[in-house]
Amino acid sequence: MPGTSSGPGLLGGMQTAGSDTIVKQLHRARKDDAIKAVILRVDSPGGSASASEEIWRGISQVIGEDKPVVVSMGSVAASGGYYVSAPATAIIAHPSTITGSIGVYSGKFSAAELFNRIGLNVEQYTRGRNAAMYSMATPMDDHEFATMDRMTEHTYTVFKSRVEQGRNLDPEDVEAIAQGRVWSGTAAVNNGLVDALGGFNDAVQRARLEAEIPPTASVELTYYLDNGDTFQALSKASLQQLISNHSTPLLPPRLQVLSQYALLSQEDIWAIMPYHLEVR
Repeated sequence: MPGTSSGPGLLGGMQTAGSDTIVKQLHRARKDDAIKAVILRVDSPGGSASASEEIWRGISQVIGEDKPVVVSMGSVAASGGYYVSAPATAIIAHPSTITGSIGVYSGKFSAAELFNRIGLNVEQYTRGRNAAMYSMATPMDDHEFATMDRMTEHTYTVFKSRVEQGRNLDPEDVEAIAQGRVWSGTAAVNNGLVDALGGFNDAVQRARLEAEIPPTASVELTYYLDNGDTFQALSKASLQQLISNHSTPLLPPRLQVLSQYALLSQEDIWAIMPYHLEVR
């Protein structure tokens, strides 16, 4: 989510990865001369489109300092989760990783009928034709809907351009694998969205290779924590930044889905999978 810090979600239903926290961690990694490479752990179905853009920019800045960024995908790295992965130097996914879902959508819940039934009258004072287009007090009219459609289409175009740039793909190729389609890690390798299959250790070795760290060099593994602290562990690999977003079983499945939208209640356009997939 843009302008937010990482932390627990609605009723403890999920751990959110706030763009403020992640961008600050990326900035620290970029400025620290001791860090030669970054591993970004992505396990998320997405979220805010604007937050995804902020994190994308932070990753691009790290790469601009000649520090490779390797993405290690977890069980899900889709929509906004893929948006932030796109600029990476290399992307490693599990064969069963759910990824892709290159697409965005927008909308709102209108409570106008509910307000009428309970006798609640809402007065709105605005300046600008579309100032209240996302208000729950009224449904969208045709003009507001057309405006929302243009905004959503623009965000989708930007999303695709990030993938084109990061993966070195032609616009036609990206469009063929975009449109909200989801892919397994294996299929994503075949269509150019992922570089190789493997786990976290494989991403570590790829980061070492991309950073041109000699095999005999002694390095340490550094984790960046949500509170800004770090701790180190001995490792044969390059330095790592671990950012994850895990759902937890604290809420029933239906409420977990609703909690995602509650967290995005202040957002206009979402880069998040509009459905839940479970691989068995």
